[in-house]
Amino acid sequence: MLNRHAQVIVPPESGFAQWLYKEFATWQQEDCFRDRLILFLKKLGETRKFETWDLPLDRVKLQIEKDQPANYGDLIACVYQAYSPTKKNAILVDKNNYYVHHLDTLARLWPDAGFIHLIRDGRDVACSYLELKKLKSNSPYKPNLTSSLQDISTEWQENNLAIHSFVKNRVHVQVSFEDLVLMPRKTLEELVAFMGVPIDADMFNFFKQERKEFSEPKQTLDWKRKTLEPLDVDRIGRYIEVLTAEQRAVFEKNASLALKQFNYE
Repeated sequence: MLNRHAQVIVPPESGFAQWLYKEFATWQQEDCFRDRLILFLKKLGETRKFETWDLPLDRVKLQIEKDQPANYGDLIACVYQAYSPTKKNAILVDKNNYYVHHLDTLARLWPDAGFIHLIRDGRDVACSYLELKKLKSNSPYKPNLTSSLQDISTEWQENNLAIHSFVKNRVHVQVSFEDLVLMPRKTLEELVAFMGVPIDADMFNFFKQERKEFSEPKQTLDWKRKTLEPLDVDRIGRYIEVLTAEQRAVFEKNASLALKQFNYE
């Protein structure tokens, strides 16, 4: 939805910002015209999932030479900008949940960044885990998820409490999946206001645009086909029918702190 906004860029998922950080953390403006740029492009092209962006390295090179980033954070921003070069001076957004384990790195790279904490009822998250576990896909990027309710509930609680603790003293907004689905206009209006951009009607028709021009890579579309469909209210509270009473009890006992914290009791 955000990527359909004319002033927002949300590329596919890849963790190269963290993976390449150690090697290129000392990036300086002069490196834009040295062999170090060629090395960066080579390493970038070799990172996991980068090929799913369908982004030519020559375009990244041109963006870097144009913007002449003077630090590593700005260098990575050039890659994001190159993904959608027609969107000038856009807000850059990363949706990769991999970074939940590297929040401190993000804060160092972009000290002025705002954080969007998108949270969903963990019991419905568990349903999606179990559903994805059964999905047949030849993609090398299919998530290897557990089917243990004990493990799913532990991960959901730990991740969301960690994010909540991290962002509380930073610029952030908390958005619930349920509000987004049930009240999309109100929720998106609040979200774009937080981002400092106006509402864009194309955000509400995201699925129509996705059917014409995929922004979700074909390598991950098997488990993200909901991006091609309208918002589905039936995805809310589905755990009542999908989970057994025993599974639900395990989750609710194990994740009681987060369920209470985020009003999912």
